[in-house]
Amino acid sequence: MAQLRLSAVGDLAHLAAFTQRLDQLRRTDRIVYANPPFGGPEQVLAYLGRYTHRVAIANSRLISLADGKVSFFQERLSAVSQSQGDDA
Repeated sequence: MAQLRLSAVGDLAHLAAFTQRLDQLRRTDRIVYANPPFGGPEQVLAYLGRYTHRVAIANSRLISLADGKVSFFQERLSAVSQSQGDDA
């Protein structure tokens, strides 16, 4: 099994400071409030799925699906910069 290695910057770069900070965080009481889900677990999963499993090509960019081939619209970033008057 591979070992997990953490690296930190600033005050946390020292193991003692890092351990002390973790101990402080563990002692903090946390109160979590969540509204009951509307519609049930299926709707909750659908909502979370929109944010946690984003697709590379949005549905709005899809043009066609035929014979196992997908066509989609691709806007080049250089064209967008030029159309916005990017003089940099």
